This record gives sequence, structure tokens and C-alpha cells, in this order.
Amino acid sequence: ELRKHSLEILLNLSRSANRAHPALKAAMSNYQNILIRIGRTPEQIKSVLHEIAPDFAFPEVQESGHINELALRLYHAGKFAEAESLLRKVLAKSGQSGAANADEIPTTLDVLGQCLKHLKHYAEAEAVMRHSLEIRSKSIPQNTSQTAVSLNNLGQLLYCVKRYSEAQPLMLNALDIL
Repeated sequence: ELRKHSLEILLNLSRSANRAHPALKAAMSNYQNILIRIGRTPEQIKSVLHEIAPDFAFPEVQESGHINELALRLYHAGKFAEAESLLRKVLAKSGQSGAANADEIPTTLDVLGQCLKHLKHYAEAEAVMRHSLEIRSKSIPQNTSQTAVSLNNLGQLLYCVKRYSEAQPLMLNALDIL
């Protein structure tokens, strides 16, 4: 239903709005996100969007966002090793391209750290989670919900490995932010 409604909005805007109109760009982005969430590949998404408005230059579908979405689904399904593999691909691609999205990389690292924790690779999980926090500390204010999530993830990991005195301040700091 949401996909149908978003498509309707996108079609109406593509017929009537200026091609540079912010509402059209937002509608395209929303529709792309819906297609990603239901499992469409970047190639399928591009094809669907070009059928809607063949003369419009749609923004490229970000493959890393698509892979992140799939990895998150695998993580929530308990398929930690498969999710880990995909997340490492995203990180490798972001390193090759020189891209350093202030939110995407630390979020990818957070989920990778959680996968590693579930796979009982605690030392590597800790290193990955600390790296996420380090990137966040340089790119966004420290009192954001993303930082709180990263702090809490690391705190939970340390609690899991019985390093309670290190875990508690992190978890309390996360609570203070939220």
C-alpha cells in the first residue's frame, strides 16, 4: 500500500513539477528506499524509475545503502555471518572510493560490531565499535542519538564479556544523551 501511494505521488510530481523541485527529489528518494526495503536491486530500481520518467536524470541508487539494508535484514534474521560478509563489502567499497559519509560508515561499523559480538569475536567487535565512536566523535555532535546507540552497543559488548566497570559509564552516558 505504501509503495502504491508513493508511486502515485512520484508520478503526479514527475508530470507537474519542475524537475529540480525539492518535493520531486524527496518523492524519488522515498520511492527508492521503499524499493530497497522490499529487496529490489539497484539495477531494478533504476529500470523502474526510468519507466516512470524516461527523460529525467534520476540520482544513482547507492549500492552501499542497498547492501546495508540487506545486511540489516540478515542481522535481524540471526544470520550474522552473512550480514558480516556484506558489511565488510560496504566498508571495502567506501574505502576504495574515498567516501566517508558521516553517518553511513559508523552505522555500518556499529552493525558489523553487533554481528561480530553475536559470532563471539569479541576483541574484533570491540575494535570495530570503538572505531565507530571515533568517527562519530570527529563528525557529529556528541549528544546525538547515533552516538548514544554506539555508546550503548559498546557498553553491552563490554558487559557481555564481564568488563562491568568499563561498560557502566558508557551505558550511563548513552542514557544521559537520550
